[in-house]
Amino acid sequence: MSLKRFDDYLLGFSRDPKLFEKRVGLSGSEQDVCDLFEKWSEDSSSNREIPMIQWNTTVSKINENQAVLNRNVLPSQADILIDLNGSQFVPKTITERSAVKSMKFPILAISEVDQEVFNTYGKFKKSETRFKKFREIVKPESKLNMILHKSEPIHLQEEVNGVRFDSDLSRFKFRSQLDQIGTLVNDRYGMDFCNVDLLENSGNLYIDSIDTSKRLEATQIVKMYETAYSSFYEESLPNWFRKSVFERVTVPYYAKKYYDAALLKPKYAKDLSKYAKSE
Repeated sequence: MSLKRFDDYLLGFSRDPKLFEKRVGLSGSEQDVCDLFEKWSEDSSSNREIPMIQWNTTVSKINENQAVLNRNVLPSQADILIDLNGSQFVPKTITERSAVKSMKFPILAISEVDQEVFNTYGKFKKSETRFKKFREIVKPESKLNMILHKSEPIHLQEEVNGVRFDSDLSRFKFRSQLDQIGTLVNDRYGMDFCNVDLLENSGNLYIDSIDTSKRLEATQIVKMYETAYSSFYEESLPNWFRKSVFERVTVPYYAKKYYDAALLKPKYAKDLSKYAKSE
């Protein structure tokens, strides 16, 4: 039996968690990396032939046999909104001053060196500044963070006062919009993994920003690891391993979030009451 086949045999029958951990690498700061991932940085390149996700940094020391995810570089947020202008998921942006009257106020007016918010058309009309672009401002009823794997939404959180709470993707009332946004972003930028910040207003979702640098929370890290593992190795992590990670990582995370949820009352958060006494 070859060594590779023997290793596969061991994986199929072993219940040693260490055989399934660190089989995907992640670059970035310490707070972005839990013990599931192989730590990967500019100063500690790896000779292991495992997939590596570039997140929050670009690493140049790459083994030629490594599969590097997120090789593509996203443009600036301003350029992203220009790229996607015209989509129903991007706040309307125009360049003609004469068309501003037809926009929904408030708007953001952008010049070469500055930008200014106008709450009414009357106040805008009095301004003599030469602006290049005009963008409608979405007043969010809720803020969301979505992790995409290519075009697929794999994780969703609601953000309230800077605190994030997991939402149930399968039950999210605007799931079809998430799927359409995933397709839109993947078709344009082709990222292996990215974060999309969304604003929700009157049942419509709008892209606020797209990045590969947002600080990752525990459950996001777990989902990214599971997804990258199954995509690269073409098999899912065993159920017993996923359950052990859930008990070790997710349950304490939810226990801490329960009290925040009771105080901040997010609209779309999972019910965390059963984790209240798990901390």
